[in-house]
Amino acid sequence: MKLYYVLSTFIFEIYCGGPIVATVNLHMLYNDSKVFVDKPLKYSPEVTLMAYKNLFGHLQPKDINPLDLIDFINDHFLPVGTDITVCVPDDWKPFPKKLMSIKDPILRKWALSINAIWKKLCKQVHPKVFEHPERYSIIPLKYKFIAPGGRFREIFYWDSYWIIKGLLASEMYETSAQMILNLASFIEQFMNFRVVKNPNIS
Repeated sequence: MKLYYVLSTFIFEIYCGGPIVATVNLHMLYNDSKVFVDKPLKYSPEVTLMAYKNLFGHLQPKDINPLDLIDFINDHFLPVGTDITVCVPDDWKPFPKKLMSIKDPILRKWALSINAIWKKLCKQVHPKVFEHPERYSIIPLKYKFIAPGGRFREIFYWDSYWIIKGLLASEMYETSAQMILNLASFIEQFMNFRVVKNPNIS
């Protein structure tokens, strides 16, 4: 897993501080700035950067035709979401004993509705991310996880605290352990920093 961040400089050039992301943001190609950084690469960062320079290197970013830029993005990037697969938690059950023991019928119904959400929010990093980690902004994680939902498909450190509390109430101890192991893997992957990142994106 440590190999991922031998490649961090190239990934940074694509998704964080390089010319492509700067030009995309300048032209406001997307209503949500998260869209571009969630797009996996079709080719290596080096090949993608070279293609960009060959097409647009003679132009100032403001002079690049947005339609040409969109064509470039479509030719060199995959759609958002192709780095993540949906899943069902291994230990999910529709009627956990702990929740069924709630006496108030309204609160019990509410608790069961929360329990049902875990199936909808379960995600797993696609196997191809492990094969070509340099093509993805997402950090590869070994285990399934529960994402916050909405536009956030990644595991998030702060959200995970509250998610795990809910999982424990749903008696999903294996899923809770997998969440913790995923977060702990950040420390291994970022040995120089000894930190747990907030999201598992670069």
